[in-house]
Amino acid sequence: MQSLDELAKDVKVFSCMIEKDFLVWPKNSLVKPKHIELIEKWGLRGELYVKMNFFNESLMNKGNVLNNSEYDKESISNYHILISNLEEIYETCKKNKKIYYQDILPTAKKVIEFYKKNQKTFIKYIKIPKFLSDYHIVHSINTAILTVALGHEMNLNNHKTVELCTVALLHKIGFLFIPLKISEKQEKLSDKEFELIKKYPILGYKIVSATDFSNSICSTLLSHKENLDGSGYPKKLKSENISIESNIIGAASAYSAIILDKTYKKSLNSGASLIELIQDADKKFDKRVLKLIIKVLSQCPLDFIVELNDKSIAKIIKVNEKNLNYPYIKYIIKDDKVIPPSENQDQIKSIPKTETGIKKILSQNEIEFLLKKYSLKEI
Repeated sequence: MQSLDELAKDVKVFSCMIEKDFLVWPKNSLVKPKHIELIEKWGLRGELYVKMNFFNESLMNKGNVLNNSEYDKESISNYHILISNLEEIYETCKKNKKIYYQDILPTAKKVIEFYKKNQKTFIKYIKIPKFLSDYHIVHSINTAILTVALGHEMNLNNHKTVELCTVALLHKIGFLFIPLKISEKQEKLSDKEFELIKKYPILGYKIVSATDFSNSICSTLLSHKENLDGSGYPKKLKSENISIESNIIGAASAYSAIILDKTYKKSLNSGASLIELIQDADKKFDKRVLKLIIKVLSQCPLDFIVELNDKSIAKIIKVNEKNLNYPYIKYIIKDDKVIPPSENQDQIKSIPKTETGIKKILSQNEIEFLLKKYSLKEI
């Protein structure tokens, strides 16, 4: 098995500082003492060293931060196009029971292009509600975007990145051949139903292996649900028999699934989703892969709406490389007054260390309350 170290030989050693108050999420969120102990046990304290500078300071220019509505609209449109393209591919496969590499390649390339244009903001697009399309379509697109981000961070060549992206796009295709009454069931699955669900990697493998996909793509798709401790499926493989590519797809897929609102299981925010993954380190996922996910996500502006300790409300604009506890923010409400966009040009700054800090990430209900209270159309 090719190791992560071999795949990512050009990536510097990563030791990311995750403080209790911020980076993953604030202490008043879902973090419990056992989670903090787990993070400390991982040895994730120290300096963050990033080989490539993801944080282009030009983005902090007043105009670029405040006048990005067209960019956002274009990106959302492109995201919708990705979903539509994959819908067509899945529908064709369901009808013909076949799919060829050339069918999926254009969409894989579009995913890579989408990531390149949204390196610092892709996380907010993979949180777009699932009602845009079939859950498995949205989930696969989101998994592909995150997989491309991981490949970029690992300095993978274009061929390997395209292959991983292809697997991510197709890793749920086996669900096409599972009855909708089971695959879209809103209640918790019975044991018998779950046993049927567990066959989807085999069904997907049969589809891709029947045509012109490479052995690497086929085998990675087949084993992406295998866990390091042997508790996965379909073959109950253990770590020594699971490729790093499969573990990357599995971890990216798991994160994407947690962040979406899937029928009976309520979605979690980005940070809480990551905590859930971390708890599975060395059980389901190689912790080197999870560290890589943490690194990639920490380089994105989290775009969270937060309450500060002084009761101000702000949006996190981007991570502060020098001190991850104090990200750059844009005030929305300060001293119980709404900050107009024109004044906000002077409010884009790092949170003052001595004056305040992040108290908590606001829930959707709390955001909706603020919209009504201050007669705001959006935050």
